[in-house]
Amino acid sequence: MIKATLKKSGGIFAELDLPQSLSEVPLNRFIDFLVECRNMGDENQNQFMVMARAVSDFCAYPLAEMIEAQIGDVYAPEVSGLDGSVRNLFGYIANLVSNGKGELLTPENAGFVYEGNTYRIPVIMQQALAGEMKLPEISVIETVEVAEIQRFKVQKTKISGDPTGELRRRIMEIAKQESTQFPENDERGLALMKAAEKVVNIETEKAGDPNGSLLYSMYLKMLAVICRREGEHLPFDDAQREAWINDRAVHFRRIDAQTALNVDFFLTGTLGIFDNTLPAVGFLSRQSFVLWAAMRLKSRKHSTGQETTMRKSFAV
Repeated sequence: MIKATLKKSGGIFAELDLPQSLSEVPLNRFIDFLVECRNMGDENQNQFMVMARAVSDFCAYPLAEMIEAQIGDVYAPEVSGLDGSVRNLFGYIANLVSNGKGELLTPENAGFVYEGNTYRIPVIMQQALAGEMKLPEISVIETVEVAEIQRFKVQKTKISGDPTGELRRRIMEIAKQESTQFPENDERGLALMKAAEKVVNIETEKAGDPNGSLLYSMYLKMLAVICRREGEHLPFDDAQREAWINDRAVHFRRIDAQTALNVDFFLTGTLGIFDNTLPAVGFLSRQSFVLWAAMRLKSRKHSTGQETTMRKSFAV
């Protein structure tokens, strides 16, 4: 950890600890940060406070509450001194998150220690022949369990976020209207429709899992299925296996974000090969990249007042 000092009007406003790597950050705080970053660019929210809340979530520090309690009016002139500190702090965290990715583990570093016990993550072996990979042996039970966990998460999100399909219909209708400016089968029109599909997924995720709890639960259960102590096996009996996975998921509730990214990377390289229709695979890595892209687009200096944003073609 490194110590960060926030200043306002020449004085110290707050001091908090910043992680130097994602292995120092619990998964729930990593997800909370990503969820808060969904509000970046929302013209109905003060972006200074969006960043303050995101920093608060990531660092488990009541920064946003302190700002509201001690300053009150976030549009007041005295915010300007603190504004730069918060933006720098947010930028540091955003860079750490957006550069975060899973690692191609080896048998030597595939273990991690959690609450006094060592767990193993399966590894994808690099063959001597360049470009060829040897996938680990995964039992049918493990494959089925992970697929079912993801299926439930995706289904639950869709049912909660777009139960009637109206959200998807509106977005795709706007995309179709805008695509009419291009000739039939024009690459630009096709790219527009593909982008609209991504917007549907993003908006459904925001509406169906607004606080990231489904995503968090999904990763804890996948960790429970994939990562085990030496000699452990998933119970064969269905009821016993479900109880075992749920208990181990609760046990992993304080797991760090880097370990989750490593499992995310592993599943992308294995189960994703067998079934590429599971959109939850690789979610953490994709969201980190989305954050990086968003930060690049929003890198221009903003004022602390109510802001305007670029028109969103698929705004709903």
